[in-house]
Amino acid sequence: MAFLDNALTQSLDLRTPLWQAPLPFELISSQTTGEISAAGALGIITIGESGNCRQLQDALAQYGEYHQQPGICFSHRLPQSPHWQIPQDAQGQLQHLAHQYQIDYPLPKNDHFLDLLDTAIQASPRLIGFANGIPEKDTIAFIQSQQIPTFAICHSVAEAIAAADFGIDYLVLQGVEAGGEQHRFENALPELRQSALALLQQVRNHVSLPIVLWGDFTHGADIVGALLAGAQAVMLDRPLLQCTLSAEQIEVLKKSSEYDFRTDYRFTNRALRYLPIKTDTPNLDYLDPMLRQVFMEHYFRQYPEAKPLSMSVSANQLPTTLHQLLNSLNEQMRHYLG
Repeated sequence: MAFLDNALTQSLDLRTPLWQAPLPFELISSQTTGEISAAGALGIITIGESGNCRQLQDALAQYGEYHQQPGICFSHRLPQSPHWQIPQDAQGQLQHLAHQYQIDYPLPKNDHFLDLLDTAIQASPRLIGFANGIPEKDTIAFIQSQQIPTFAICHSVAEAIAAADFGIDYLVLQGVEAGGEQHRFENALPELRQSALALLQQVRNHVSLPIVLWGDFTHGADIVGALLAGAQAVMLDRPLLQCTLSAEQIEVLKKSSEYDFRTDYRFTNRALRYLPIKTDTPNLDYLDPMLRQVFMEHYFRQYPEAKPLSMSVSANQLPTTLHQLLNSLNEQMRHYLG
């Protein structure tokens, strides 16, 4: 229907106004991201601060088995921290932890944001985004000069206005109810957290850019409501994540309520809403937050069964296979549009 096929979906060559949320720890694999794009939605590859160009190239190759143009999202704290290195005095501590938890050491070296950006641009992605701040204006302008649009994940009106001022093309508004990391700019902007719809109602009065809403969408009716309220697309986390899980993990989710979820900084630099799967996961609260995040990235890469599952607030009764999920949401949207 014309309402679902808006200017944003047309510009990105999408068949449905659904975007995949950039979840941490490769919870949604690059192959699945490619399948999401091949099915007509927007799959997004996430690049963490501990990532390097080799890992990104591998992710792009896996994505390329299903689709040619990914979305790419950087989770670096920009522009303040484009490159993070393990402090020399922490090397011994990290080596001890790697031995204790049987992690390969030394850990792979991460690459500078600009080197990762060059690798990303060479892949001619559909768009490039930023989850925890935005780079300098000239960097954004350079990306756009390569005919690649940009987006920024914002959690407040102040962040949305700042992103628009820096020349970002699309805004992703993340509400407090959204799953995964609670992204934020690393600066002195206000820290007020709001629901996605409340944030949309405020931002649309200040910014004319296309808006993608990242809230808690578990039915096509909710998506239609977001589009009627002024969004051009929505971002999905838990529904898509469920399509990647084992039958045992899905059963755990079905028995869980929002009271079983946790929201804390145990694994990343930002608050993470998650459902713990493995009870003996390392608790490294005493470590520097960035050092802890880097270690956990490698821990979960070696022990994927221990990954905490990113969760939005509501229970989800949608199908747990990708094509059935997308077909169900599209049918529900068309039903509520008459």
